[in-house]
Amino acid sequence: MTKLPTLLDAQVSLSTAELNLLRKQYEQDLESVDKKFNYAWGLLKSRNQAQQHEGIRLFGEVYQADSSRRIECLYYLSMGYYKKGNHSDARKFVQTLLSIQPNNLLGQRLSEAIDKQVTKGKFLEMRRICTLSTSIQSRREISRGYYWHWNCWSGCRYGWGNSHLSPT
Repeated sequence: MTKLPTLLDAQVSLSTAELNLLRKQYEQDLESVDKKFNYAWGLLKSRNQAQQHEGIRLFGEVYQADSSRRIECLYYLSMGYYKKGNHSDARKFVQTLLSIQPNNLLGQRLSEAIDKQVTKGKFLEMRRICTLSTSIQSRREISRGYYWHWNCWSGCRYGWGNSHLSPT
């Protein structure tokens, strides 16, 4: 198995000339799994969502066609979905990888990065809900002639419990 790239490697896009070269090599020999794999990696590194999607599709084809590259493909598929922000599919592929190779360090790091993004996303969503609910409640109370503030931020930070229902 070759050395797998890190998440940072996936953020560095290829130049148009480099990607075109990989595409031409792939188109000259559509049956070559290696050329398809290399082209898929070039596409996955792109900032263009459509190219990333195509890279994921090609990695799926390589996964189906070549059982010797399945571990690599699981990692790249997980990385691709992570890069696109599809954390549920990214988690599914990295968990499959880790069920086969539990000591895969890059797989473990990718899994941690996915979990971190999911947690961050949940926190941001809860913050939006808190802001919206506080705004709505404030408007209602101001229109009634008095102001009652929900202690929403402590609810977001320390768990929901009843803390968000207490007036300050």
